[in-house]
Amino acid sequence: MRTTGFWVTGTIAALALTGCGGGDPLAEDGEGEAEQGEALVIGSQQYYSNTIIAELYAQALEAEGIEVEREFEIGQREVYVSEIESGAIDVFPEYAGNFLQYYDEAAEAATLEEITAALGEALPEGLRVLEPAEATDQDSFVVTSEFAQENDLTEVSDLAGIEDLRIAANSEFETRPYGPEGLQDVYGVEISVVTVQDSGGPLTVDALLSGDVEVADIYSADPIIKSENLVVLEDPEELVLPQNLIPVVSERVDEAAAAVLDEVNAALTSEELISLNSQSVDDQADPADVAADWLSEQGLD
Repeated sequence: MRTTGFWVTGTIAALALTGCGGGDPLAEDGEGEAEQGEALVIGSQQYYSNTIIAELYAQALEAEGIEVEREFEIGQREVYVSEIESGAIDVFPEYAGNFLQYYDEAAEAATLEEITAALGEALPEGLRVLEPAEATDQDSFVVTSEFAQENDLTEVSDLAGIEDLRIAANSEFETRPYGPEGLQDVYGVEISVVTVQDSGGPLTVDALLSGDVEVADIYSADPIIKSENLVVLEDPEELVLPQNLIPVVSERVDEAAAAVLDEVNAALTSEELISLNSQSVDDQADPADVAADWLSEQGLD
């Protein structure tokens, strides 16, 4: 459930993806697989952090002589998954727990290892996930430090009993396993959703800081949490599954390309991701520049 308030081009990108050049961007042979030698299509969500990760993948592949095509900022999972499944996209940075729950809301996997294994079973034929990164970008229940102090809040369960709670989140939050129903079932928290369609972006933060809501769904790698001294409530029951970055790829991604993506992920820690995001949020740096600098620092360019 991620979009961005920084590059609002997802709708255009989605239309371009489904209609560019008058047809499917991947010509297919008689067996339904893309012809050899065509560019790998790299996609991203309409979320600035996800675009940076997609750009890391794209530039790392290009550095190894692998041709790529960028189809960035497509939109929400409900929009882009069909493009992945159709073969129109070959590489997409996903978030492990949420991606599994998209296919299986009742999934019992809890650890990253279990989630990765479950994805191997849940994904449609022709798709697979590669090695996850240590970096994670969790949906998090965030409050202001003042609200936390006033109500003695450290865990999500501490919200139980507070009346008229509101949470700023995308509309999809309403039906997520960790949405209002999940919060009620697991923690006894009653909360209503105030829809803010920027996936934890500046509008969501403004709603929290202005007092329009008491809680906000903000991603854990967002530098705004530190800069605004916000409090992330602990989730001991792991209502939100681990959201480690994990590439989902098509059959067109061979072992050489997969090895490149694995090398990027192996260097991508949560601290590195927050640093990358800070350059985007605080410095308004272009994703391509952010990615290029990081890959050079890691010796991956």
